[in-house]
Formats: sequence, C-alpha cells, structure tokens
Amino acid sequence: MKIQIGSLKAKHINFSEPVQVKSIDFEAETFTWMLYSSEQTDTFDYVEHWEAEDV
Repeated sequence: MKIQIGSLKAKHINFSEPVQVKSIDFEAETFTWMLYSSEQTDTFDYVEHWEAEDV
C-alpha cells in the first residue's frame, strides 16, 4: 500500500481526534506530531490506529 505521508494521522490514546504526523522513526518506533506550536514525540504505544489517504 502507498500513502501520502502528508495525510498520515495517528489516533493518539490521549486525544479524541487524530493528530497530524510530522515524521516517523521506524527504528526507534516513535513518531513526531505537533501540539499547538511545539513538536511532541511519542512511541507507537500511544497509537490506537493510523489513518492515511491512499495514493
């Protein structure tokens, strides 16, 4: 499956709405996303599911 990385969102366990993913580190199993104007980094453990548009 191919996705548009700009459309990737994560359903974070601490938030009701999916968060916009800025980057992913597969080796460290972390993802970075924006909370207001600051970057947040969490592990994949905080993701209920991923959402993205197909290419």
